[in-house]
Amino acid sequence: CENLLLDNHLRIKLADFGFSRYCVDPPRTENKKNVIEKKILSRTFCGSAAYAAPEILRGQEYNPKLYDIWSAGCILYIMIYSKMPFDDSDIKKMIEAQMTKGALRFGSEGSSEVQDLIVRMLQPEVTQRWPIELIQKHSWLSRQTNTDNHGSSISYVNAMTTNRIQTQGGVNQVQKRHGSPIYA
Repeated sequence: CENLLLDNHLRIKLADFGFSRYCVDPPRTENKKNVIEKKILSRTFCGSAAYAAPEILRGQEYNPKLYDIWSAGCILYIMIYSKMPFDDSDIKKMIEAQMTKGALRFGSEGSSEVQDLIVRMLQPEVTQRWPIELIQKHSWLSRQTNTDNHGSSISYVNAMTTNRIQTQGGVNQVQKRHGSPIYA
């Protein structure tokens, strides 16, 4: 089941109450001539196979932020096409499909812009997968976002926020602008 929450500005937040980890990129360090940015990789493997990136399914260490991009790409695909992007009944075949260029099937429901965004989010090669900063600037999202100046429509919910929500019973009421309340 998707873990989608709404904040007080009706922006969608992704959360997983079954597992969370506070993840921070370490500060930049000098290494002779070049500045190197070291990324923290995760070794904990959990979650639903249907939403798992290829690096997870192959048991490799992974960048948790780029893994979340993959999962969000799966959710976006499901929201647009009302089906899973990959068949998870056979994990070995699913990995092959994930790694095969052109394996994603798009119907007529989604525009070429949203298809492009999904392809960039579901890049099997981690170094080619778009980070959140590029996704936020994608033409499909900038066309969709509300211009009420509440900041970015996409951001990470950190473990502290998730824990606070969880201790409040896991259900928060968000007042919808018009109509009945939404529960997140």
